[in-house]
Amino acid sequence: MSYVLHAAGLLNRALDSTEFMGWGARGRSAWVTIRTNPSHAHMIVAGLRFDTSARRETGNRWSEQMRSASGFRARHPEGL
Repeated sequence: MSYVLHAAGLLNRALDSTEFMGWGARGRSAWVTIRTNPSHAHMIVAGLRFDTSARRETGNRWSEQMRSASGFRARHPEGL
């Protein structure tokens, strides 16, 4: 996630899941939402989930299946 957000000019350095808990703005965004807790983070981009656990489902890290938001904090890039 950090690599993608950095390439988009939205992040200056790599962050871990705990650091993402205070990054950006609170809540969901129409285009990019980061779901994070102290031990894991994943992002939703235009309705697709990018998550290390999605590899089991699709063979890559992208999935149309959403995971439960329970226990995760929603964050999004400022201005998006």
